[in-house]
Amino acid sequence: SDFMVAEKRDITIALLDASKIGTATVSDEEVKTAYDENQDSFTIPEQVEIEQTLLSDEAQAKKLVETAKGGKSIKEATQSVTGSDKAYQGQDSFAKDSLPASITEPVLAAKAGDIVGPIKSPLGYHVIKLVKISPAHPADFASVKDKIRKELEEEKSANALFDLTGKLEDRLANGEKFEDMAKDFSLELRTLKGLSAKDKAPESLSFAGDSRESVMKKIFTAQEGQASALTEIG
Repeated sequence: SDFMVAEKRDITIALLDASKIGTATVSDEEVKTAYDENQDSFTIPEQVEIEQTLLSDEAQAKKLVETAKGGKSIKEATQSVTGSDKAYQGQDSFAKDSLPASITEPVLAAKAGDIVGPIKSPLGYHVIKLVKISPAHPADFASVKDKIRKELEEEKSANALFDLTGKLEDRLANGEKFEDMAKDFSLELRTLKGLSAKDKAPESLSFAGDSRESVMKKIFTAQEGQASALTEIG
């Protein structure tokens, strides 16, 4: 056994390049049908639009509430109470579920235009004006049609690749060789000779990227004269 010559294998690898199969085409009618049949998937959640100032001093926050309720805007009240509008956070919209519970409950209990606060959080004292609450509603078709088209194209492409590889495997199972199928499936054939299981994956397998070692395992578990199962590589 000290003088055994290591087993060597000559192999042929058939590469099926998924990118050469082409991008599936999706009609405008298919996109609209997918939108109509799945509107629940495109629902915009309830949105809360608020305007707020965030202060570290509770007394200032209480004074700001009084000033804002007296008729000034949140920004003007911030300037009046603190001498600057730096603490004014501006106006923004949030999904109802994304706000902290301590803020959500008093804000949702208010009416549009109400001043809420001060509300204490780990960030400080919030003084909030509820601008409006927009109920959940389906996204309009124009805003999601490109996303739907892309998803349908990806789905069609994946199905086409699945069908193609299925046909390839069926023909291999019937005993056909790579060379006989190369034209039908646009296979790129690579022949590597003298590979040893004791060696690291050679540079000639660099096309397999991070899958080089797994391809080597396939090579040395395959039966002579037979094709291995398909392996997806990067």
